Amino acid sequence: SGSQSIFAVGGSMGGYAVAESAAEDAAALDGIVVLGAVPDVDAGLLTIPKLYIMAGRDVSGTGPRLPPLLDHFNELPDPKELVVLDASQHAQHLFGTVHGPRVMRDIVAFVSEAATPTTASPGSITVKATQFMDRYLAAIERGDPAAIASYYAADGATRFVNGRRRASSRAQLEATYGRESWSPPHRIEWASYDVDSLSTSEAVVSGTLHWFDDSTSVALPIIYSAVIDVTDGIRFEHETF
Repeated sequence: SGSQSIFAVGGSMGGYAVAESAAEDAAALDGIVVLGAVPDVDAGLLTIPKLYIMAGRDVSGTGPRLPPLLDHFNELPDPKELVVLDASQHAQHLFGTVHGPRVMRDIVAFVSEAATPTTASPGSITVKATQFMDRYLAAIERGDPAAIASYYAADGATRFVNGRRRASSRAQLEATYGRESWSPPHRIEWASYDVDSLSTSEAVVSGTLHWFDDSTSVALPIIYSAVIDVTDGIRFEHETF
């Protein structure tokens, strides 16, 4: 039956190429992904779905790449998504870093949503949920109790941990993560991951997390699921390990 959707992904100079192709013939593509590039095209011509991914500390011979990208991105029409990573690697080199799995997840989520426009909203809840969870896991890795608690709903959340139920406020959650008995992981990452949309702002996130206590390859697997509202926070969370 042939391909139903065609997306172009380009890193560095390839990012310029896919943007130029989309500007010249938008009907030929269903969406583009631009890694580490600031396309030199009329932003108004890029009318198809777009995902831009950039390392926040990526520097070219003329200076930081992020500021001109932000200027370009602000001129783009919807639908559009932007992911800025806490890294310095350029374009496709991000795949060889700890950010590689996230970059791939963001691309897959973007393509999945853009390929089904009848069910996707311009603000792609799948992409927003993925970005929300990545920021949440980053706060856990940093071991910042206040930051972790801020990712839960304003009126608190219900959590099931190894079968034990507890309803906690944000203040209680901050205290939980601030105890001496709790310590952050060396690294935490998804081994499997899925998002099911509930509304334009709510989703169910589920999968298996790998929790690494040190730099070795031995991980504690955590079966995880959560109901999140990207405008409010985590409302329900279930963990089994």
